[in-house]
Amino acid sequence: MNSWPWTICMFVFFAVFHYNGCLGCLEEERVALWKIKASIKWYHTDCLRDPVEYRIPPFCTWVDDKTSDCCTWERVKCSNFTGRVTELFLQDVSLNSLYTPFDDNTEEYNHFLDVSLYTPFEELQHLDLSNNALNWTIEDLERLSKLKKLEVLDLGHNQFVNKSNNLPSIPTKVIFSNNSEKSTVPFLDEFKSLKTLILNDNKLVGSLSNFAKVLTNLSNLKILNVSGNNFSGRIPPSLWSLNSLEALSLGDSNIKEDSISSTYRYPSHFDGGTYSTLDQYREQEKVDFITKSRSDSYRGDILNYMAGMDLSCNEFTGDIPPELGALIAIRALNFSHNQLTGSIPKSLSDLKQLESMDLSHNKLSGQIPSELIGINTLEVFIVAYNNLSGRVPDKAQFSTFDVSSYEGNPSLCGPPLQKQCNTSKDPVISVTLRQAGLAEKFGIDPISFLSSFAATYVVYLLGFVIVLYVNPNWRGLWFNFIDACLSFIFPFCSK
Repeated sequence: MNSWPWTICMFVFFAVFHYNGCLGCLEEERVALWKIKASIKWYHTDCLRDPVEYRIPPFCTWVDDKTSDCCTWERVKCSNFTGRVTELFLQDVSLNSLYTPFDDNTEEYNHFLDVSLYTPFEELQHLDLSNNALNWTIEDLERLSKLKKLEVLDLGHNQFVNKSNNLPSIPTKVIFSNNSEKSTVPFLDEFKSLKTLILNDNKLVGSLSNFAKVLTNLSNLKILNVSGNNFSGRIPPSLWSLNSLEALSLGDSNIKEDSISSTYRYPSHFDGGTYSTLDQYREQEKVDFITKSRSDSYRGDILNYMAGMDLSCNEFTGDIPPELGALIAIRALNFSHNQLTGSIPKSLSDLKQLESMDLSHNKLSGQIPSELIGINTLEVFIVAYNNLSGRVPDKAQFSTFDVSSYEGNPSLCGPPLQKQCNTSKDPVISVTLRQAGLAEKFGIDPISFLSSFAATYVVYLLGFVIVLYVNPNWRGLWFNFIDACLSFIFPFCSK
């Protein structure tokens, strides 16, 4: 049977379908996008470069023309097959802020945003509204729960206010507590498809436990950033029950813990679980994570391989649990600016994929484990301003770290620090150095060499004793030899 006609028909069908699907976005969504643009107030309405801000106003490609395909507009992405809007990038457009024009004469309302503008986008998967100085109410956010397919929601660097407060111009805060059902934002658990949630720097306060309860139904959540808020209480076990979690940032959140509990059941991705493919993340997707002593932005495919934990700038106390060594998939670990005590666990050397470790500004003591030189991927290591002592490791990756990694530890010595180690007064260091010199000179491990030498000596000695016991002739010869040696030596010793 000749299949060529069938193949040609199928090719024509898919070509026509693909062409029609990409012809343009839906009219209702084009109108909704135009309404969003109309709600954005700018000093300069034309598309010339702003002489004050030295930037071109956004949305210049958004024109009120039915022949214009809104899928080609900047900050918009559509599905190639349905033509529906799937991604909206409205970050950092607040030169004059997004607003709802309740009353043109009431300036205090200018920072409110009409969330109903986004509800027509039924297939919206990615919504970025960060860095807009928005003052949103809980009621506004609750409307977003209608976007059932939303996977990425970025509300970073905004603020929330209480609608019940009749003075919106005065900053108020959303309280996550048991005093009000509304305050626990129960609508968040409606986002079943949500994979990225960014709420950093939003002045959120209240119980972290109550906030975490809302997230327990978000089984697909992979990236959670709630840093820079003012939560209180302990880290609840329910937060660690999010098994899909790959990157967690709780930095600068005023969390008070007696310790970083070793009983936590950490997400499976932290301990080497299989990573899922995040094909739906576009290269524009950006996640900020405090690591390598700076705020890094991870974009695109790198998110497939990123697993990190940021608990910096809180009030954790107690020891660092050795169980953290089991989180072998971790690439960034930041426990800086806490009140951790005890020593650095040797088990952290098992984190073979670790790229950044920041334990600075704590109260850690003891020596830096030499086992850490086995982490070949380590690019940043900071233990500054602790109470560490002893010699600084200077092999492998540690030879690349400068003084800033160790400053504020007066008892540390050795390169790259100016303070030299006194090896004569430290027998442990002296023996270690002698062993290192032996290994470097002969290319052997001194511990293995000494162990094998002792074992060989014992075997030969036992064999010699057994031979003398079994053969009386040899035993007689041996004793005669010993007697002759003693007779020869005795006259010299008696003088």
